[in-house]
Amino acid sequence: RRIRTGLLSADSEAVRVSRRIFDAMAAEAIADGKRFALVYLPQHADLVHREQSADYDDHWAALTAHCPEDALCVDLYDDFPGANEINAMFGIQMADPAAGAEQMKELGVGRAMVPAFFFAGDGGLDRLRQFAEVAITD
Repeated sequence: RRIRTGLLSADSEAVRVSRRIFDAMAAEAIADGKRFALVYLPQHADLVHREQSADYDDHWAALTAHCPEDALCVDLYDDFPGANEINAMFGIQMADPAAGAEQMKELGVGRAMVPAFFFAGDGGLDRLRQFAEVAITD
């Protein structure tokens, strides 16, 4: 927990590097005549911290204050319900989406969003079908 908090402080090297990457991606997209959108999506831990700490809103605001020039930036922190109502599967769950879905279920998560890129590439539809058989419940 201490490591994660240190890495994600608003002035940490990890955050500074991420912001430079966002800037470069936005500049490249805009130079190619495209739009660039940066979406700040809270993880389960962020939602838990929000419920446990009155100061976490300020921490999140500092983390997400950066928006590349001419980019569209969306912060979904305030739009997410409680930590266990909905969650997005990123991080360790990416290694095995089925195991990640089971982890979300054990945490009491009611609905989980699974990024489509989990199933990109050859055999993606077959992997998606297998995942759905395991993860989708009534």
